[in-house]
Amino acid sequence: MRAVILGAEKPDGMLTALVAPNGLQPEQRLQIHRNNYRESLSNALLGVFPIITAFVGRPFVKGAALRFIDDNPPREARLGAYGGDFADFLEAFEPARSVPYIADLARLEWAIHILQNIDETTTLDGAAAHTALAEGRLALAPHVCLVESRYPIISLWMAGTGQMRAEAVHLDMGGQTALAIKQQGAVRLFPLDDAEFTLLSALSTDGTDFAATLDIITGLADRGVFTCRNDRSPL
Repeated sequence: MRAVILGAEKPDGMLTALVAPNGLQPEQRLQIHRNNYRESLSNALLGVFPIITAFVGRPFVKGAALRFIDDNPPREARLGAYGGDFADFLEAFEPARSVPYIADLARLEWAIHILQNIDETTTLDGAAAHTALAEGRLALAPHVCLVESRYPIISLWMAGTGQMRAEAVHLDMGGQTALAIKQQGAVRLFPLDDAEFTLLSALSTDGTDFAATLDIITGLADRGVFTCRNDRSPL
């Protein structure tokens, strides 16, 4: 049954004998299940990725989603958890070659989607973050995500949400790294400079220049980025 719904096999006689026709051929009834499966998942993806849909159109994203679904069945029975690999799929999707920024924009949308469903935790102020770093226990708060791109993904996201004129965004503006953070129930985006991104990406890397990071940590702590690990295990 699973293989038939996923489109990997044709229904055999053993399976069709178990299907109550109720006015339809067993093959037709199984096709209804397959159509419902694909429609439910593709609509779920469209709901998670409205910004890329605004850029390339619903038919394009719908078609890409249906292709993605065929090779990427859900791993758990939760629609909200489906789609984490969609950005990687878009990066290799031949029809998306003309819009190379779409994959990174999808990564940003997925980060926002995940954060919307995560509870905020208590964070550290600057002094506490300095202490945690010195003790090797500084960590990113769970309601924080980083998305690095060689495209201006924050500006693109703002254009897609109507916060910035689309004609004001150009790919030659260069890359942007986004800090997505949930604050008071809403997900906000901040641009990170190279030093901030390097620090946040490698908090537990041996050889971090402690003195050089103090000012950066203070600024990031003001945004509610850090928490403290209860142990000294690697991030």
